[in-house]
Amino acid sequence: MLKQLQAFIGTSNDVVILTASGTGAMEAAVSNLCNPGDTVLVLSAGKFGERWVSLAKTYGCKVRVVRLLTADDLDGGGARAVFRRGARRLCAGYGDLDRRAPLHSGAGRDGARHGCAAGGGRITGLGTTHLEADAVDVIIGGSQKALMIPPGLAYLAASERAWKRMETTSQPRYYFDLRKEHKSNAKGEARTRLRLR
Repeated sequence: MLKQLQAFIGTSNDVVILTASGTGAMEAAVSNLCNPGDTVLVLSAGKFGERWVSLAKTYGCKVRVVRLLTADDLDGGGARAVFRRGARRLCAGYGDLDRRAPLHSGAGRDGARHGCAAGGGRITGLGTTHLEADAVDVIIGGSQKALMIPPGLAYLAASERAWKRMETTSQPRYYFDLRKEHKSNAKGEARTRLRLR
């Protein structure tokens, strides 16, 4: 399944599956990549963008929000100004309900130049719209969207840079500790058990 998900996402990065909704994968991304006090830039185009805001605040991050009206807004000056003021993480919702935000454009490239870990919550868009998946550090999806199977499974692909960053993050995590899931997957095991009927 992990190899097939790599092909579905269009990534060469390692993939993990979580027994959770897409929000669980979003929380995993925040808790594994963000330290309390980090400045996080959220590019919000709707419901899931606002959920990134709530999650980052819950984990003690300083949140800066750029609200997008169109995908072209990603190339505007607002996001670049936040990077110059020291944002270390970037979160955005690709395909956020009625809008699609291609992070591989302006803000994503700027974030990479500033050493910013870019995470894309493509809950509604993964599998339905084009994305250069390996241009971001973490990309997530949910089983009930483009895969059209019952809700309850989330999956994410993380870059080598993201896996390394997880080793230095001080944020407490237990069930959503992606490092442990990654190690289990490498041995052909699933840490979060899937009950199949």
